[in-house]
Amino acid sequence: MTRSAHFGRSSKPPFATQGKITHRPWFSPAEYKQLYEATRQNAKEPKNPYFRWEAEQLHDFVLFMGNTGLRPDEAKQLQHRDVTIVEDPESRQRILEIEVRGKRGIGWCKSMPGAVKPYERLCERAKPARGKRGW
Repeated sequence: MTRSAHFGRSSKPPFATQGKITHRPWFSPAEYKQLYEATRQNAKEPKNPYFRWEAEQLHDFVLFMGNTGLRPDEAKQLQHRDVTIVEDPESRQRILEIEVRGKRGIGWCKSMPGAVKPYERLCERAKPARGKRGW
């Protein structure tokens, strides 16, 4: 019997630990290319034209996520006020500076240049007007 068990104490530390850090899974370059080509094709020619807006939004969202590296929960909490389009001083290309609210608090993300156009299209694309039941 250990001394701590003898005195009725737990062998666990008296504070919470961060726990094991697990790494996020990712797409291989070939898988990512297959995904964005499929969403691009679906946006150009949706099976049902009624869902064209949703298909276009999905394609741009896939490009946005792939070029920012945001986690899905971070993207879900994102608001337009958190995103600024800036010129990167080193590359002279337009990028997104994103204030990210994630599981570890608030941080900053600088996107790849490929995230800017999809983000602009996501913002500019007007949602279709539909009746009460979505018809």
